[in-house]
Amino acid sequence: MIIPLNVVGIHGVGGILGMLVVGLFAAHGHRAVQLTLVVSADVYSSPGSHTILKWIDRAMGLPVRPQEEATGLDTMQHSEGAYS
Repeated sequence: MIIPLNVVGIHGVGGILGMLVVGLFAAHGHRAVQLTLVVSADVYSSPGSHTILKWIDRAMGLPVRPQEEATGLDTMQHSEGAYS
């Protein structure tokens, strides 16, 4: 049985919500600082991730074939379906 790692759902959303909730328990006025940090991390990491993916694609190609993407990666690679 293959267990998919829900990276965006757990680490992405959980990390963003965690950072924002920390601002609720901090001293007054720090919620804006937390929001600025979340946006800054996204602005910093998105172009870097895009660049790395482009390098991998040029070097050896991304491992997803068009028919797998059209069918759905959960079904093709993890043998899991979200909808019947």
